[in-house]
Amino acid sequence: MNQMEFKILKRAQENAKEIDKLKTFLANQGVNLTQVKKNPERYQEIIRRYSKDCVNVGLFEESRERLEIEFSRLCEYHRKNESILVDQFYNVAKEIILSTPEGDKNK
Repeated sequence: MNQMEFKILKRAQENAKEIDKLKTFLANQGVNLTQVKKNPERYQEIIRRYSKDCVNVGLFEESRERLEIEFSRLCEYHRKNESILVDQFYNVAKEIILSTPEGDKNK
């Protein structure tokens, strides 16, 4: 198992332990926690759907976190390059400004 899979499953486990989410999920399926605890084999498909939901939430959260990290890196890269490019372009921009005719001064 790679590190990303581990993180996703860890998040899924944390989500699965949130009792309010579990109870809401089961209620939406028309069962309660006591019924599932008494006979988990009977509710395999419901448990599988709950597993899928928890993994999907974990996958979404991990993906969002990774995207935020990458976005921050890109922003930092942009800030650094922007400064360098502005410094390099300064003389070109200055030359363009100085060589641009001002037009008719009477207007």
